Amino acid sequence: MKTVDAIAANKAHLSITVIILTFDEEIHIERCIASIAALAERIIVVDSFSTDRTVEIARKMGAEIVQRAFRHQADQFQWALNHCDVGTEWVLRLDADEYLEAPLVDEIFARLPTLPEMTTGIDFKRKFYFMGRWIRWGDYYPIILTRLWRTGLASVEQRWMDEHVVLHQGNSILFAKGDIVDENLHGIDAWLAKHNRYATRQMVDHVNLEHKLFESEEDTGLGAHAQVRKHFLRNNVFGRSPLYIRSYSYYVYRMFLRLGFLDGFPGLVYHTLHGLCYYLLIDAKISEARQFISEHGLEAFRAHLARVHKIHLKEVSSADAGSSDTVVDGRQPGIQKLKAQVRDHWETDACGTRYGEQSNRLEWFREITRRRYELEPYIWEFAGFEHARGKTVLEIGVGAGSDFLQWCRHCDYATGIDLTEVGIALTRERLRLEGVDEERYTLCTADAEALPFADNSFDIVYSWGVLHHTPNTAQAFREVLRVLKPGSQMRTMIYHVPSWTAAMLYLIHGLARGRPALGLRHAVYWHLESPGTKAYTACEARELAQAAGYNDVDVATKLGPGDLLLTKPSQKYEHWAFKLASRLWPRPFIRMMGNRFGLYLLLMGRKPA
Repeated sequence: MKTVDAIAANKAHLSITVIILTFDEEIHIERCIASIAALAERIIVVDSFSTDRTVEIARKMGAEIVQRAFRHQADQFQWALNHCDVGTEWVLRLDADEYLEAPLVDEIFARLPTLPEMTTGIDFKRKFYFMGRWIRWGDYYPIILTRLWRTGLASVEQRWMDEHVVLHQGNSILFAKGDIVDENLHGIDAWLAKHNRYATRQMVDHVNLEHKLFESEEDTGLGAHAQVRKHFLRNNVFGRSPLYIRSYSYYVYRMFLRLGFLDGFPGLVYHTLHGLCYYLLIDAKISEARQFISEHGLEAFRAHLARVHKIHLKEVSSADAGSSDTVVDGRQPGIQKLKAQVRDHWETDACGTRYGEQSNRLEWFREITRRRYELEPYIWEFAGFEHARGKTVLEIGVGAGSDFLQWCRHCDYATGIDLTEVGIALTRERLRLEGVDEERYTLCTADAEALPFADNSFDIVYSWGVLHHTPNTAQAFREVLRVLKPGSQMRTMIYHVPSWTAAMLYLIHGLARGRPALGLRHAVYWHLESPGTKAYTACEARELAQAAGYNDVDVATKLGPGDLLLTKPSQKYEHWAFKLASRLWPRPFIRMMGNRFGLYLLLMGRKPA
């Protein structure tokens, strides 16, 4: 087999930053760094003040050293992403006791520079060793993990245990010619001590399901259907099954149904220790925690975790650790480019402006409005224009100004923002032609992720079909909450998946082009309006709002005109595939099915008083 040195002999480093978390890893760190030294432009070791030679060895091998006190794995890695000034095109996450096999390094060298822009993540197969033996049965191989991604386009979900890297844009592909190997060289005592700590963290996550002690960030990202299933099974099936019984059931599943016994004696030891004893220990800790809470209360339990286990629950908040979107900000490579692409799209195709003749500007604006409320009649009831008297309103994304005109006519004072100069100019022209007093409104260009308004400024914040276009939708939700007055309401529409529109785009851009693995979310991301458009399930949207801090969250889906192919298509859809789909589209059946698979997801949430 080729060595890593042989593979890289005539190859330059790729634009990759490797981030490795360490604490007392002198036994592993040289092997780890050696496996990727020829591959990566930059290696950063985030060390938790090791007491052995970890830092010395890593520095000798060319790694940069950053030291920071350890809270938990997800927090430490997200901190590194946010604060280590990563300037390469890609980021690789690697644990100190892991290394890359030479065939995988070879594949990265060969394929990474050729990937299309829509591919933002690389999945690896993990190969696990215990007592010197590869554990390949018991549902343990292959474990597929996203470990390499384009800088700024992913983050780490904030959990005490079992955190995942979550892509926020694009899609991932599998590099399968070699594996990422997890082979810990510490003895069984170290393994037992580590898993005792892990069991405590698993207990904390479980107790949080029952008592909501902290905000757990579990963003499944784009197209992460395997993660959605895993989260559902972990939280709603295994997580709510009877203690102890579930541990034995899982052991039977892993050892016999998934053929764990084929891993020989090391496999017997491992599957018994990990698949049975470890989960029994978690359940025992949960039982103990429940008893403690029933006797002493939640606040005493928080104090107990901090005092005994050094677990400070407040540190798992989005403010400290970074939410699932925190990494996606304007400082990261690619984000400003994406925002520029979004801006360019809407500068040339302002919302609703495809209808009517522009020779008579006032009549053209009125035709835009007529078509808007004819195709989307539920906007009036959702927005509640007529109930806005005496209130101050912010609209995010004014477009051609149809809704903003209604706010100006009904509320006390209206403020409108748009990412584009065109949107502001069109809306200003429309209001002038309609004779609206300039004293009643303010218009300006602004970014929804950084609203230029003071805290507690508005009675209503309204946005129709906008916030799913900004790269950091969670940050936009938090900004809306900030500028709302206490007790006031956000009203927004974002895109829903699964939807008929997403299915149509998948048929045209996925199946019809021989790309069945594209996925609904990826079809929306790349082919619905501006690049980077996101879509959410109803559950994800509710959790997005709740994680931002909203109360009384209400979610509903509606069929959009795109679901019925009733809108005038943009230029990119004036081709045979769309015309054929438009002719054959089963509109009566879709109407009969109701709103369940509608593209529009109407979301309301209230700022706590």
